[in-house]
Amino acid sequence: MGWLKKRGSMRRIKDCERKCEENGFTAKEFIKKMGHEKIRFAMTGNGNKIIQLVDKPWADRWMVYYDAEVPHHRHWTYL
Repeated sequence: MGWLKKRGSMRRIKDCERKCEENGFTAKEFIKKMGHEKIRFAMTGNGNKIIQLVDKPWADRWMVYYDAEVPHHRHWTYL
């Protein structure tokens, strides 16, 4: 979800599916679990199929709760 949020909250379905496969799940099952009111499949005006993050404040809270927040490049902490 952090990956999607950092990329304008919408990406082509193929890009999202590829990223989900790298992490061991499918985009379809993730959207189904999270709910269509928060994240959904959509179409752009020119007919491209995308996945759209609808509820950005919820996504922020979700990422913080699951410690999945992707920091901005200047907020990285060195160990």
